[in-house]
Amino acid sequence: MDEIHAPTNVDILLTDCAAEDADAVFDALAAAFPQAGGGHGPARAGTGAATAWSWSLAMGPHEHVLAHPQLHGPVRAELQGCPRDVREVRSALAEDFTVRDEGSVSGDQELELRLALSPLAG
Repeated sequence: MDEIHAPTNVDILLTDCAAEDADAVFDALAAAFPQAGGGHGPARAGTGAATAWSWSLAMGPHEHVLAHPQLHGPVRAELQGCPRDVREVRSALAEDFTVRDEGSVSGDQELELRLALSPLAG
């Protein structure tokens, strides 16, 4: 009997960045995971300097498509979800951005990964 797997999500929180940089990150992820349309689109929370953007990305096949997004400054990202899926999202981000790991927290079935994103060099 085939086992049915429920789709999983990776929750993404972007902070310390301008709206256009948050859009660039989410656009790159939408290109890398085109079947993620089942997830909720990016949402903005806060006003002024305390603004964050979040997205619950419905996981699907990762397509290696370079979106060539432009970042105007650094972006802080937190990824949370199934360890395999979180690593897949990190890998997709590394195709379009310079990614620096800033820490992680592992649970029984979940991984939280903190990243700093910046434009690709060269």
